[in-house]
Amino acid sequence: MAGQKLVVELHQMIERPDYAQVYRETEGEESMMFRSKFAGWDEIVPVDYTRTSDSVQRVPDLKVIVKKDNMMRADLGALFLERQPPMSYEESEELMLDCNYDLELMESFVLEGKKFVKLPQKEFGIFYTMDCYVFLCRYAVLPEEEEEEEEGYEEEEKPEMDFKCVVYFWQGRDASNMGWLNFTFQLQPNFEEIFKDKLEVVRMYQQQENHKFLSHFKRKFLIKRGRRGLTKNLGGKWPELFQMRANGSSVCNRTIQVDCQSNQLCSAFCHMLRIPFKEIDESTGHRGVVYVWMGKDSDPREHEFARQVASDLVVREDDNDFRIEEVAEGEENEEFWRVLGGKRNMKLIVHLSNIRDSFDVPMRRDILLSPRRLSIFVRTTWTMTT
Repeated sequence: MAGQKLVVELHQMIERPDYAQVYRETEGEESMMFRSKFAGWDEIVPVDYTRTSDSVQRVPDLKVIVKKDNMMRADLGALFLERQPPMSYEESEELMLDCNYDLELMESFVLEGKKFVKLPQKEFGIFYTMDCYVFLCRYAVLPEEEEEEEEGYEEEEKPEMDFKCVVYFWQGRDASNMGWLNFTFQLQPNFEEIFKDKLEVVRMYQQQENHKFLSHFKRKFLIKRGRRGLTKNLGGKWPELFQMRANGSSVCNRTIQVDCQSNQLCSAFCHMLRIPFKEIDESTGHRGVVYVWMGKDSDPREHEFARQVASDLVVREDDNDFRIEEVAEGEENEEFWRVLGGKRNMKLIVHLSNIRDSFDVPMRRDILLSPRRLSIFVRTTWTMTT
């Protein structure tokens, strides 16, 4: 079948371990392992007791079945298209300037309990995976230049500058949808009453932000695990590892918290390792250290941004006594590896193209491979056509 041949092609594109297998699943007879990959799979068969014997024996309309089947089909051509070339650093800088050119004001709010409160300025750019944030941005609408009918004509009055407001709602990966409901019933009606037809609401999810929104943070975008209030009060007492990476362009630069293990290090990116001391170092008076780890294959232009993220975002409010130390790959000390659980093999970046068995190592901004069990399922659906 076409679906199974497609999966076989994907399976053979790169070299996989022996335990990577292809399973075939039939609709209505799926295995428990296949069902466990989907959240909320309902095993209960619904029964409609209101139907009569005549409606049960009625033959279904084939046109309705074919229409539903066509709606469920997906276009898989994007899997075999060539990857778009990444945006150059100069183009990213120009795009960032263009996106911030018309920005006049930006106010940020965070959901605490059931209410949105103003986010402190010192926490601007710090996000938590279990929280929701709202950003109110006011943009200037530049008037269109009209051609002068006669030479030497001067306008007596300059046109007033118009504006528009965009509200960005950011939802963390582990946050519930209650934040969106609170926003639609609390803040959004107030904004609509104030700005009326000049308001636009954009809902975004973690690591799915658009370029316009990311450009306002100027590459200082930190995503931490947990909840803001709980992490601020009880967190910070254990080591934390952050990875800074960008997809497509440097505008999409994000620093994301990952597992504090050595196998999370990647030579193509920069990492920040925050280590609090159990006791204050009497010789220096420091309560901890933040290592800025530079991968050997990372872009040197990103090193300065890594230092800024480490000093402005990774260092907490009460981390004034933390020192920041830069470490190049291969020059780590014993304390660095001890906190990460020992030196291990680091991840490789593999580029997967539409040509079979074609990949380069290492490459940036592509697929991360890790030695985990890989299973590919094929689900087949029988359809009737006329």
